[in-house]
Amino acid sequence: MCRPARPAARPSPVRRPRQVHHPPVRLPRAMLFGLGLLVCGCAFARAPAMTDPTTPVGQITLRSADGPLLGLRMANGVSAFRGVPYRARPARFERAGPPEPWTHTRDARAPGPACPQAPQPPFTVQSEDCLSLDVWTPDPAGRRPVIVFLHAGGWTHGGTRDPRLNGARLARQADAVVITLNHRLGALGWSRIDHRGGAADAVNLGLLDLTDALFWVRRHVAAFGGDPGNVTIAGASSGAEAVIALMTFPPARGAFQQALAMSGAGARLRFPNHAARVTDALMAAAGVGDLDALRRLPVERLIAAQQTLTEGALLGDGLFGPVVIDRLNRLPHSAMAEGRGKAVPLLLGTTRHEARALLIEVPLSSWLTPSRLFEALPGLFSALGRPTEAIAEVYDRALPDASANEQALAMVTDALFRMPAIRLAETRAEAGGRTFVYRFDWHPRSQDEPVGAMHGVDVVALFGSRWPGIADRVPVGVSGALWHAVGRFVRGGAPGEGWPAYTRARRAVRLFDRAPRTVLDPEKARRRLWTALPFDGTAPVMIPAAPRS
Repeated sequence: MCRPARPAARPSPVRRPRQVHHPPVRLPRAMLFGLGLLVCGCAFARAPAMTDPTTPVGQITLRSADGPLLGLRMANGVSAFRGVPYRARPARFERAGPPEPWTHTRDARAPGPACPQAPQPPFTVQSEDCLSLDVWTPDPAGRRPVIVFLHAGGWTHGGTRDPRLNGARLARQADAVVITLNHRLGALGWSRIDHRGGAADAVNLGLLDLTDALFWVRRHVAAFGGDPGNVTIAGASSGAEAVIALMTFPPARGAFQQALAMSGAGARLRFPNHAARVTDALMAAAGVGDLDALRRLPVERLIAAQQTLTEGALLGDGLFGPVVIDRLNRLPHSAMAEGRGKAVPLLLGTTRHEARALLIEVPLSSWLTPSRLFEALPGLFSALGRPTEAIAEVYDRALPDASANEQALAMVTDALFRMPAIRLAETRAEAGGRTFVYRFDWHPRSQDEPVGAMHGVDVVALFGSRWPGIADRVPVGVSGALWHAVGRFVRGGAPGEGWPAYTRARRAVRLFDRAPRTVLDPEKARRRLWTALPFDGTAPVMIPAAPRS
């Protein structure tokens, strides 16, 4: 990012949290034909360099409820205030308290440190004092809708330092205040410790961080030009899974009015026994015998132990994340079937070729075929109640020009993303909730672009950012159609005319391509194939089975 053309005198030095600078390393991944890399947003694991066309051209001072902030003014008129604390440094495995107010001008021109995770660019600057957020506002004197966006990363990595989540363009195009944030990850955010002597409510701390951030928004966003009574919570992949969980999480009730979930539908949560076994395995890998020792363990050793688990797991991304326990006492689909969260309109989408992200993350996935997939996941496909030959025939007919590899990846897309989203939309419709479903289809049409509309490309289109080599040529018209729909949705809970809510009777889906259009029940044969599976958080089983407690 370029510096301002005329930088003002720097404010008095501010106290920064202790930061750990790690040398960049490549994080190995567990593989079952590479599926573990894709679940919950691992296509976002490594953020390539990106040139943001919104260049800082000046500075701006704003007085927030906690104290004055020095931010940046962008060339498109949007102001950015970054690294703003929404909670104080948390004690390990405890809920964080509110930040201390300040009287000096706090430097808010750069993002705060990332929460501890496997160090790799752009997340090499880390600290446990990481609960901060970035605010992008078209006008601090206005009163605009607010979009709070939760990053992807499989519950173990990610944060506001990802340059693809620069909110300047989205804030201008949607005419909304855009907020991105950090929350605790991996073992620090998602460990179950009550069976080891920890407090019973010291679970789902990552979800409580997100809840605390939402209530910070309610109290503070007016100073940034946002409307505290019109907040949309949005997220991608694991961030989308968190959105769905928050819609049924009692502590977050009333904190937002709309929800946007991109490539995540609340179908991958953990049961208590499984979460307890993960904690026990973490302690063994760290070489500690009790919770007090785990609290005192240097964070670098804790993350190393976490990496040991994820590298050796069948699906590493299934080890951490929300636990169905305590205040998150129901699977989201079950709670929504009873009407919980039905008053919150939901914009819910996937990309057409989600699983082709594997072609980038794991070259071995190019050898994946339907027959190899049937061998790898026999339990999943036997649950469909059809011979594997009949399953393969459905995809042969639906994708006659596709290779065997493309057909296998389409099966993975359906099982992990598309069908959970459809099942959630059906559940909400039957309970009286409104869900607007989309599929992002745009992708380069040349033969040297095998990834198609892969996992995460719709997020790049939404933010108007670049993903060099992947999605650096999304046409302005495609992003513009998405901006228009989201802008309408955050203002009135509906994305516009010609896009009705999803029901079993109509199954309306908006397709975003060069010419966006609404179609009824796209890929009907593929959808009907998966009818036998509920995709409600219990099936398909993509992590080792854990009995319910």
